[in-house]
Amino acid sequence: MDDNHGPGRTIVALERGRKATQRLRDEGPENVEFLQQDVTQKVTIDAVRDWIQQKHGALDILVNNAGTVGVSTLYLDNQ
Repeated sequence: MDDNHGPGRTIVALERGRKATQRLRDEGPENVEFLQQDVTQKVTIDAVRDWIQQKHGALDILVNNAGTVGVSTLYLDNQ
């Protein structure tokens, strides 16, 4: 990530892994806040939403950049 996000802007990034989150905090730009969260639970999503609302006043943009790594178990049959 670079620091070209504009003045007064803060990016909040969520990561599941504790080690990855700490590394991102240590090495990332100052205007990015990294939180360790597992957003597969609704209670966690609600808590993050409330935290953003309280700390920043609003959420302007949401990007869900989740995916899987590895071989899929999906089987396609041409019949």
